[in-house]
Amino acid sequence: MFETGPAAQKIPRLPPLTDELKKRVISALLLAPLGFSVAFFGGWFAVVITTFVAMLILSEWNDVTSDGRARGWFAFEIAVAAFTAIALIARWEWVALLGLVAVACLTIFLALRGSNAAWATGGLIYALSLPLSIVILLNSARWGFEAAVFICFVIWTTDVFAYFAGKGIGGPKLWPAISPKKTWAGFIAGLTGGVIAGGVMSLILGLVWSLPLALLAFALSLAGHGGDLYESWVKRHFDKKDSGQLIPGHGGIMDRMDGLLAAFVVAMVVGVARGGLHDCAGGLLSW
Repeated sequence: MFETGPAAQKIPRLPPLTDELKKRVISALLLAPLGFSVAFFGGWFAVVITTFVAMLILSEWNDVTSDGRARGWFAFEIAVAAFTAIALIARWEWVALLGLVAVACLTIFLALRGSNAAWATGGLIYALSLPLSIVILLNSARWGFEAAVFICFVIWTTDVFAYFAGKGIGGPKLWPAISPKKTWAGFIAGLTGGVIAGGVMSLILGLVWSLPLALLAFALSLAGHGGDLYESWVKRHFDKKDSGQLIPGHGGIMDRMDGLLAAFVVAMVVGVARGGLHDCAGGLLSW
């Protein structure tokens, strides 16, 4: 009745409940409530928590990219982070955005001069994009909480589908030179899961599921993959395996937030383009 032999061995199986998977589940259960608290309360609470997370990301970024050489920029990084946080608390989103644009110009200038300091200032933009994009979405005139939940659910589902498909199916590698463990099966399954998650969340949040929302979920899922690959490229460029060991089963906070960070930035760009700074979430979800 049941097939045995070599053919049966080719049937994909779910990965066993390894110590790594247990750590991932426990970490997710601990991090998810914090994320939903940030989305629910918003305001200064969201600014403080996301800026604190951004500084953890920046610290790990500096450890990966500079081996301590970024310490001379520590005061500058703290000043820019404080400036960004104050502007966001005051709801001067455009001021915070202009501040990061100025840092981006400085990064380009340093890079053209061949200075290693460009990695430090570039990391500042990378890290502070997290509070900037999240708070701009949460401060929207409508659907701020819904947009944050939508994005998180899409990315978390993308990660889950990609993990289980990658472990259970395996197959050809996606980009072995950058991330040797990622497979095409995991990549495609992650995108599929992200779109499914978008549809489910649309029903839960009372949104009208449409082709534009499906494409949005696809784009956010793709951004999640892209953020993960970008961080892998940075670590591979500097011959580092993990950004840190802060979160069991995930490595550092940068390892856990890379996909979410990229997705929130893409969401902010789409939302601002359609609804402006003061209705970013409305522009993102209203089609």
